Amino acid sequence: MSAKLPALLLFLILTLLSACGSDPATTNTPTPSTVTIAPLPTATPTVNPIPTPTMPQGWESRWLKGIPCKPPCWEGIIPGKTSLDEAIKLLEKNPLIISSSINIEKQTSGAASPKSGFLVWNWNDGSIHKSNITYDYQNVAHHVQIIYLAMFEAKLGDIIQVYGNPSHIEANNVGQTSSISFLWFSQGLSVAMTGEYKDKPPIINTSLTVKYVRVFVPTTPEKYVEGGVVKAEQFVSWQGYKDFGFYCNLSMPSHKC
Repeated sequence: MSAKLPALLLFLILTLLSACGSDPATTNTPTPSTVTIAPLPTATPTVNPIPTPTMPQGWESRWLKGIPCKPPCWEGIIPGKTSLDEAIKLLEKNPLIISSSINIEKQTSGAASPKSGFLVWNWNDGSIHKSNITYDYQNVAHHVQIIYLAMFEAKLGDIIQVYGNPSHIEANNVGQTSSISFLWFSQGLSVAMTGEYKDKPPIINTSLTVKYVRVFVPTTPEKYVEGGVVKAEQFVSWQGYKDFGFYCNLSMPSHKC
């Protein structure tokens, strides 16, 4: 028994040492899941540009098409009938015109009849057209006299197709500058063109381009006033598509055409 006791004791000691060196039982702990939160989209403020005023297509030929009325009327304004106040109100409502630009100007020497004042404006397309309305400032009603529209290009043939042949023509040649006016006195309409032509005068045909339009009270050559001057002797009856020199010599016999 004494020999077995040390052996048994040694076995017990080794067993205890082995138990002490082993890892304790581990418990599997679940790993919490990771939730990824996407960042909120950043809103970029949109700056809407101020829209540029747009003009109706073909707005420059409205007068030729009779929109909204035909000469002796333009955009509802009738020379001899529409007062200055009425004309201003019609221009203020007109989408073709910048209402804030409508202005009354004093008469300048030699520019119109001494009894006339000017109503001027800017077009909504941003271009510069020297257009205006003359009115009688001595009359209580200040009636519109002449509507002057510049840069309203049209072909002479197209105008004649709408209004018929002009009643009169005025051809002038001063130095190197030539000018031609075609007038429909009974309809209150005239169109004109000017330019430098030197030795090559303009050809009067259906393709001739005019750029200036006047709407006035229907009248006769003897009573028509332009720039404060009655110049009936310079108006020649229309005789068809003749050359410039033909009409110029009749209109201005004292000039060298």
